[in-house]
Amino acid sequence: MSESTKPQRRRGVYAAVAVFYIALFVALIWPVYPRFATIEPRILGVPFTLAYVVGALTLSFVVLLCLYLWER
Repeated sequence: MSESTKPQRRRGVYAAVAVFYIALFVALIWPVYPRFATIEPRILGVPFTLAYVVGALTLSFVVLLCLYLWER
């Protein structure tokens, strides 16, 4: 890969991560979250509302871990 395409690729990855976190933010606030704010069904004994938030946080961790490993 040439030196001129490396900064463009870097910017693209950072832009994709930024878009992901904006989408995650929207998924956890008013317009989207109330659609999933139910107690039933339960997932592994946890109310769906809590499982939704834990799933979002886990996905956030995985994306940050991937970004960290990609930067190395």
